Amino acid sequence: MIPRPLAPSALLKNLSALARGSLWLLLGAWLLFLLAWGTLHWVIVPRIGEFRPLLEARATRLLGIELRIGAIAAHSNGLVPSFELRDVRLLDGQGRPALTLSRVLVALSPRSIWNRGFDQLVVEQPQLQVRRDPSGKLHVAGLEVSSAGASGQVLADWFFSQREWVVQGGSIDWTDELRAAPTLSLRQVQLVVRNVGRRHELRLDATPPPAWGERFSVTGRFLQPLLSVQGGRWWTWDGQIYSAFERVDLSELRRYVTLGIDLQQGTGTVRAWADVVQGQWQGAVADLALIQVQVGLGAGSQPLALRAVQSRLTGRPLAGGLALAAQALSFDTQDGLHWPASDISFQHQAAQGTQAARGEFKADQLDLAALTHMANRLPLNVELRAALLAHAPKGLVRPLQLDWQGELGALRS
Repeated sequence: MIPRPLAPSALLKNLSALARGSLWLLLGAWLLFLLAWGTLHWVIVPRIGEFRPLLEARATRLLGIELRIGAIAAHSNGLVPSFELRDVRLLDGQGRPALTLSRVLVALSPRSIWNRGFDQLVVEQPQLQVRRDPSGKLHVAGLEVSSAGASGQVLADWFFSQREWVVQGGSIDWTDELRAAPTLSLRQVQLVVRNVGRRHELRLDATPPPAWGERFSVTGRFLQPLLSVQGGRWWTWDGQIYSAFERVDLSELRRYVTLGIDLQQGTGTVRAWADVVQGQWQGAVADLALIQVQVGLGAGSQPLALRAVQSRLTGRPLAGGLALAAQALSFDTQDGLHWPASDISFQHQAAQGTQAARGEFKADQLDLAALTHMANRLPLNVELRAALLAHAPKGLVRPLQLDWQGELGALRS
């Protein structure tokens, strides 16, 4: 007697149906890919120039300002073609060119197409206008990129969603109407921006005007919040910025940056690091090696003139105050005084509620004769300055720590 074949189990039937369904889905995905690839190579690439008006109109609606493209071409040199745009212009509200791009190369990949973006954009010889208006709002290429600018937010989100940007031979004109400072022009700008997930990395190299000094570089690494869905909200990022100036004239820099002191003259090398939390600085470190320095340290004091100075300076904000420190601070004054390398720190916090203002000063060593010699140039109150000049103390104090409560001009203890 011939045995009857066993009927397939329900599990085997389900697995068989699942395998057939997966095969059909895979086949459908390949058909869609081949259709998209064929459309891209055989329809879009040969007729890419005809799409220029459509691209201009769509970009203008998206950005809120007019965009013009001089010419566009496609190069079918691989699985995915690349595109070349020439004479791209963004016009501001007054019809003036706010951003001019001589040539833009757009590289695509299957991954970037899937993500509706680009794998790499190479921009050659861009001319960018950056402006801060009298109200403090920042405008880049005619778009407001502060937290209140809707069109600028769209552009920033798109910019920081692209995998890599490369700028070669560009120029940037920075106009600060809030400070009423002269326009600063940077030339030979090289910029690389990489955006991978929540991470954003950038490096900028540029040549300032000759009066400023030599070529400098700025790098930054940032991380956007975990739940943030808008990559362009840079004011919510955390990270660090590093800048290196091999030779810079700090008297020019003070026109555009608040230094906290009246630095009237000083040239040399500056390397600085700044920590950023939610777009706000939380601390900074600077290595200085300067010559021919002239600085005013406070109202009522004479400028301090130094032949040379070097130190590592650190600063961080406190609740209602500031903490400053100088490591290995040494300098030589123009009249021959030498200050030996020493560590000095100072911090002060303003009164908050029922808590009085308080402060602290520390120094590993203090040369009293040198301090007396510079009394008229230091930010001291009138009584302390008069006492130093009257008694002319000499000697070294090792170490020194002062703590007080109350404002500097009216100490309580």
